[in-house]
Amino acid sequence: MSISKKHFLAEAAVVSLALVEIGATRTLGPAWVLPWAVVAALALPFRNRFPQAVLAASMPALASSYLWLPAIFPLYALARGGAPRARVWIWAGSVGLVMAFPWPHSLPTAWSWEQAILHALAAALLVIAPVGLGSVTAAHRELTDKACELVRSRERERTLSAIGAVIAERERIARDMHDSLAYHLSLIVLKLPADDPVRQHAVEALGEVRRTVGALETPGLAELPALVEAVGPHASLSYLGTTSRARCPLPVQQAAYRVAQEALANACRHAPLAAVRVVVDQGPDVLALTVHSAGPPTEPLPGIAPGGHGLAGLRRRVSDLHGTLHAGPAPGGGFRVRAVLPYSYAEPFLG
Repeated sequence: MSISKKHFLAEAAVVSLALVEIGATRTLGPAWVLPWAVVAALALPFRNRFPQAVLAASMPALASSYLWLPAIFPLYALARGGAPRARVWIWAGSVGLVMAFPWPHSLPTAWSWEQAILHALAAALLVIAPVGLGSVTAAHRELTDKACELVRSRERERTLSAIGAVIAERERIARDMHDSLAYHLSLIVLKLPADDPVRQHAVEALGEVRRTVGALETPGLAELPALVEAVGPHASLSYLGTTSRARCPLPVQQAAYRVAQEALANACRHAPLAAVRVVVDQGPDVLALTVHSAGPPTEPLPGIAPGGHGLAGLRRRVSDLHGTLHAGPAPGGGFRVRAVLPYSYAEPFLG
């Protein structure tokens, strides 16, 4: 059965219950109550979109002191919809007063104080029940939404951790190739005569090894969009400046990638529900990378271990390039990490 059909059947059941109540009590009160009660019952399908209007339409029927369903359903919808508590309780108090008031037409004789107390208690129970149930439903839905978002945040944080692990392994392989294979090829090149054809092949092999080592090292600016995309739809990437990426030295690109990676991981870990913005400002002589998390930092998610070496490791990496790294609360709120990396101490350029 489709969702729309289930919704239609549920609404039909609600209206039918209200009409059954009206039919069963049609002889208990004055004649003017019946048309108001029918109007209130037919308005019930709109209670989720316009709960206050449907509540207002149910008030005349509620004054009968025996027609309760046309008011109970929209009151529950108002509380479940997440309306401010003050507004919910104002409407609940109004409904309770209309229910409990000893209207002249409600009984053929004057009410005794015992009857008034019992009627007031019944009205209070009929008001508290839908408000309480609606509030619990709204709280449950909110907690469910937050739990789902936290699960997604954990998955994003794990994705970033996996990316970091892959990069670390690539760097290890690159170091091993540089320290062993490239070293021995360099010795072969140095020991062979210049006119030896084997020496030329060794030079070409050494060049291939160095290119492979470069490709295995930390990604640069070209891989930054994929890193931001892995965080989720609440993360964005924007570029400032007009300098070509080809003019940015590889060490600077690698350091910028590492800063973005660690800052995004911290954002997922400490403020998983907040929007994150990554801004790359690339000038002719310097690159500035800013990662701003809109939410205030909180305790890390349980079950997620910190990855990498944190901000201390980033400061060492940035300091090696004679750059600066600032991390702390942003002036407009949230948390900001900003790295400024000059080109002058990082060669060669990518081309």
